[in-house]
Amino acid sequence: MSITAMIIHLEDLLEIHRLLLEITERKRGAIVDNEVDILTGYVNQESRLIKQVTQKDDLWKNEALTFVAALGLKTNKTYTITEIMALVDNETERERLRRVQSGLLDVIAQIKKNNAVNEQLIKQSLAYIDYSLDLYTGSFAQESVYENPTQAKKPDSRSKGAARFDTRA
Repeated sequence: MSITAMIIHLEDLLEIHRLLLEITERKRGAIVDNEVDILTGYVNQESRLIKQVTQKDDLWKNEALTFVAALGLKTNKTYTITEIMALVDNETERERLRRVQSGLLDVIAQIKKNNAVNEQLIKQSLAYIDYSLDLYTGSFAQESVYENPTQAKKPDSRSKGAARFDTRA
C-alpha cells in the first residue's frame, strides 16, 4: 500500500537529515580548529547526503501522488504531509506520519541553526584573515589624500604598499 511506502520514505528522509545534522555539528569543530581538509570532507559528505534527500523526496512525492490518485483527488498538485495526514483513515498511520513530520521539522530547524552558526564562524575567520593581512601589508594605513589619477606616480621603494621582500629595492 502506498501510505506505508510513503511513511518509509519519510522515515528515510528523517534519518538522512539526522546525518546532515551530525555533519553540521562536526563542521563547527573543524571550522574552530581550522582543519580545512576535514571540513572539505564534511562538505563532500553533505553533498552526497543532499543528493539522497532529493531522491527520497521524489520517491515520497510519487507515493503521495499515487495515494491521492487512489482517493480520486487531483494529482497535479503537490501535497504536504499535513494534507496527507488529513486523508489517512488509519489512526496508527496518521500518528506515524505526525511523528515523522515533527521529527523532520525539528531536525531541519536545528540544521538551519547550526548552519547559521557555522556561517558566522567562517565570516569571523575571514574577517580575521583580512585584518591580519592588512596589518602585515599595511594597506589600511594608506593616506586618504586625493591624488590625480591621470598623473602616474613613480613607485617608491619606501611606499606603504611595497612588498617586504622586494629584492629590487
